[in-house]
Amino acid sequence: MRTYLSIILFIGLSFVYAFAYNFGDAIYNIHPNMQGADSATEIIQLLDKVFSKIQSDEKSLAFLHYLDESLQKFDFRLLYNNPTLKPLDKGYRGVTLQGINRSDHYFMGLSSQKKQEIKNQTIGSFAAEIALKQIDPSIVGYRSFSAYMDSEMALKQYAHDHLLMFAENLLKIIDPVNLAQLDPPESQVFKTIEDDPRVAINAFFHAFPKLAALLDRYIVINSLLKIKQHKGIDYTHFDFSVSCKYESLKKDYPLISEYLEQFRDVLQTHIKSINENGNILFKLQFDCSPDFFKFSIYTKEGKIIPFNSDGQPVFDEAFSLANLKKYYFKLVTRLLFDAYGLKYFNNNIVTEGTYVNTETVAVLNLKLESVSKTKVYGRKYHIFPKWFIDFIIPDNIDQLIYELVTVMLHANDDAGSFVKFEFDKRLPGEVYFNSLASSEYVDNFFIKLELGIWRNILKTDQETIDEINELILRGLNEILDDLDQIDTL
Repeated sequence: MRTYLSIILFIGLSFVYAFAYNFGDAIYNIHPNMQGADSATEIIQLLDKVFSKIQSDEKSLAFLHYLDESLQKFDFRLLYNNPTLKPLDKGYRGVTLQGINRSDHYFMGLSSQKKQEIKNQTIGSFAAEIALKQIDPSIVGYRSFSAYMDSEMALKQYAHDHLLMFAENLLKIIDPVNLAQLDPPESQVFKTIEDDPRVAINAFFHAFPKLAALLDRYIVINSLLKIKQHKGIDYTHFDFSVSCKYESLKKDYPLISEYLEQFRDVLQTHIKSINENGNILFKLQFDCSPDFFKFSIYTKEGKIIPFNSDGQPVFDEAFSLANLKKYYFKLVTRLLFDAYGLKYFNNNIVTEGTYVNTETVAVLNLKLESVSKTKVYGRKYHIFPKWFIDFIIPDNIDQLIYELVTVMLHANDDAGSFVKFEFDKRLPGEVYFNSLASSEYVDNFFIKLELGIWRNILKTDQETIDEINELILRGLNEILDDLDQIDTL
């Protein structure tokens, strides 16, 4: 009898190991008909076309360059007075941009049609209306510009459900029970990662060997995940932290390396999302110090588990991304940037979020709710002598920032600044992704000087852009090759 029980147990365990959830399953299950690999390939091929086979006409190229220069200089008056912008409703002036996914290339340029008149028929094709309205005087007493961008993109059979399903599938892989069942062969990438996280690394390499090898060349994974327990319940703390291998990047892509290097100690962004009960959904950090990206979240059985300020999971509030119908949350951002020695620090920028998902539409609304006082300190000693800095930096810089924020908070006739994302699912196989972003920007010294300096830090030349595109295309091609072999796993 004991022998039979041993045989049954062995067969049962073998069955579990054979059907442990892996990255191949996560890809296949993106699509309801288990054609996820084909779907992922179609999307990657579209991105490849956008980066490698994009075309335009001379008039459109000239305006797109003008648009880029105007926005980088934060000079809305320059853009507003451009003759390409035509009168629109409610005192706005604007243009329509159109992207068309054609069989052999992707076209992007100006359109003479209005955005609502354009029919986006092929996947990835879009129409966007960019508009400005001059407000003089604004609520702070001088000129401002109200701006919006309204766009529609054809996604065909792809809805947000597939993206959320894929994210949930990835969380299922690192579930404590599933992770214990995975037994992939050992890989040679990210060798500093050991124990439980090593299993996830090996499973990722088994499914995406070329992409994993590419990532291993340019980034270091400092931490990945930890299996923890609270009140007898196991869960996964996904604690992802990476830094850049600048020497490898400099060898292969020197211009990209130089571009990233200039961000060191320039920008620090910390974002945490909290639910209605004040518990944390995730933490995200982007910093140009050695650990330049961090992301932290708790998960179990593919669900997200909120955690309190003491770091303890709140299992009663766990939820499934794919099955979420309605959710309220806030994003709390802490921001520090250093413009050549003059530092701006804001400890509490709050954005209110609402997500609603029905059979016909899914909507995500993000609205700027409040901004704490910005602290300004330091001087641009690296660039200018102190006497010159004291001469050009006004004593009321705090007031200028306050006016900028006040106008943004009271934009759109006091409705505020917002971003809205919508997936229109009314027609099966004809999904459309709509987005609307709107705000108001005051035309003051802070915009002209300080954000102009920030623009100077961010700007790139065409050679650097070409090198960035080259690396992106290399990554996309590695993913395509890996997707081809997923079918054989």
